[in-house]
Amino acid sequence: MAELQPCPVLHVYGTRPNKIVDLRQYIRGNRRIGPITRRLSRIPNAGGPDSVDKNDPGSLPPPMPPLSTSVPDKATYKQPEMQEVPVISHDRAKKALLDHIETQCCWGKGAANKITTFENLESSTTYHYTLETFTETRSTQWQMEPFRGQFIDGPENGIPVHPWGIPLTSVEQFRDFETRSMEVPHTASVRPCHRCQAGGFLICAGCEGRGRLYCGMCKGKGRRQQRVKDSQGVWRSGVHKCDVCDGSGKKPCSRCNGTARVTCPSCQGQTRLKWYIQLLVTWKTYKGDHAVGKSNVPKVLVTRVPGTIAFEDVQPMLYPITKSPDPEIMTASARLLAEQKFPHSLILMQRHKIKVVPVTKCEYRHNNKLMSYYVYGLDCRVHAPDYPDQCCYGCEIM
Repeated sequence: MAELQPCPVLHVYGTRPNKIVDLRQYIRGNRRIGPITRRLSRIPNAGGPDSVDKNDPGSLPPPMPPLSTSVPDKATYKQPEMQEVPVISHDRAKKALLDHIETQCCWGKGAANKITTFENLESSTTYHYTLETFTETRSTQWQMEPFRGQFIDGPENGIPVHPWGIPLTSVEQFRDFETRSMEVPHTASVRPCHRCQAGGFLICAGCEGRGRLYCGMCKGKGRRQQRVKDSQGVWRSGVHKCDVCDGSGKKPCSRCNGTARVTCPSCQGQTRLKWYIQLLVTWKTYKGDHAVGKSNVPKVLVTRVPGTIAFEDVQPMLYPITKSPDPEIMTASARLLAEQKFPHSLILMQRHKIKVVPVTKCEYRHNNKLMSYYVYGLDCRVHAPDYPDQCCYGCEIM
């Protein structure tokens, strides 16, 4: 595990633009109050995380360390070789069509069963290039929680650690998204609650501190027309004392139960808050892809099916592909690598691969008319937009 590395500067959020606080100031001055307390008191609108301006330049993530992973030398880097793809037979092509018809509503097998031989099986290849960039982003912000006597790791315990000096790793590389948060060591302090002025309670906003509200049932009169049982158990109508406000014309506030005050939501009645700098780490995988093929099968279908991984390379930093059967793949590789640059994130690993999807154009005759369909992917999916028996007897094309 890497050692915690102290750093003399840290971005403080909510301060004026481009404000950078020297962390050595955290360990100077009045130890009783705490250096972070004094620093926090100078932050405008230090009412909590909700008061932080998200557009403030001071909320940019901290500077990243230099790339420590081993980057391959471009001069000596050798690209892995590409592999060949399989070709299907006549029987497999016909079976694929029959299996596809089974999954389609109202398709008939008559035309497929009449296929005894194919005029031509034309094999082609679709190349699906994908690029994945696994990144890590770190940002910091002031955070608070009620102080209930828990341990306070303040500046008196050491110099605050730089956000990029805290060793944290993702559970798994190339996950779509993962986030984790933690308290930055040696940045905590205890302050009186700013919201309730260390009182633990706030004036109830529902009754404005009165404790009671106007009774809407009797309109504040204390009496209203209603049906009640007399001494003999008979229901009778008349003007009687309001049973909601008990005849006072006012009812207790349901928010504060008539006490005229509510517990402070910030400190939850504890009167003091623990303030600390929270580190938020986000791991994210950015993806880009490009498909190249000469068949009439839509690219969106080809990219979803399994194929042969003819080329794959994983490096801390990748170079564009220089050898490919199709020059368009090399152009797409250079373009996607140029696009996936992230100035506020650290690139941990990159992976690109070429999936080769076999596509076979199957030509056959139906009623002396030359027709065709496509079989693509290792699981032999079928694309047959011109299949003649797409509607069975009794169906009507709307």
